[in-house]
Amino acid sequence: NNNKILINNIEKCNITDKDKYVPCFDDLDLNRYISNLKLIPLTLNYGCYHSKCSFCSRYFFYNGYSTYNLDKIFSLIKREYTNHSIQAIYFIDECVPPNILIKLANYLIDNNINIKWMVETRISKELADKKIATLLYKSGCREISFGIESYNKKILKQMNKNIDLYIAKKVMKTFFKSGISVSATFMIGYPTETKFNINSTIRFIKRFKYIDTFGLGVFNYMRNSKLINDSNLDEESDLNLIYRMNNDNREKYINLIDFQK
Repeated sequence: NNNKILINNIEKCNITDKDKYVPCFDDLDLNRYISNLKLIPLTLNYGCYHSKCSFCSRYFFYNGYSTYNLDKIFSLIKREYTNHSIQAIYFIDECVPPNILIKLANYLIDNNINIKWMVETRISKELADKKIATLLYKSGCREISFGIESYNKKILKQMNKNIDLYIAKKVMKTFFKSGISVSATFMIGYPTETKFNINSTIRFIKRFKYIDTFGLGVFNYMRNSKLINDSNLDEESDLNLIYRMNNDNREKYINLIDFQK
């Protein structure tokens, strides 16, 4: 403003107001977007229902977890399908719990809403049930993404992921065989992780045949994460702008990511 930069005060969201902000796509010409399907993004819940991973800071920015008024979201989906002929929805939530996924699937089937959709969620034993995977596929789910992070029990415990690798493999296999594309994310370089731990994760990705796509990244420290808040790190002296330790081993970890060997 007048050649001066204005900086807004940062305020945390008020969860009690979240249901006021149901999106509207009426003014968007979805036919002009570069996509093979007429697609819209939506959310089904606010924040992460786990919110305990030591490396993650999103719990801080969301300031809690809450579900939306699903009736409003479902009505919006039906309206967009009826009035604007949407063909797909990408649910961009941090992770959608199984009970909401089941409600969504039943609603789409009961209302004859023929769309494709994709979602991100957590590994849970409920999702190992073939009936749920079949239900989600029938309702149009064509891709599901899980945050696995590591194929090492010790590292997962330190991350406070609270997932069982046996259950994780069973869930991914169940969805893969149901016809839903399975995506999984992993990271290497977590503090205390050894080269042996890293190679275990990489070998799992290479050999487990029930993953269609994956993401593999090098661990980054995140401000306001429990890992940072519970440590003695000085953010100004120990962390650089992308939240990595100044004396980290990024290049070493990058060199370990080699799927040609």
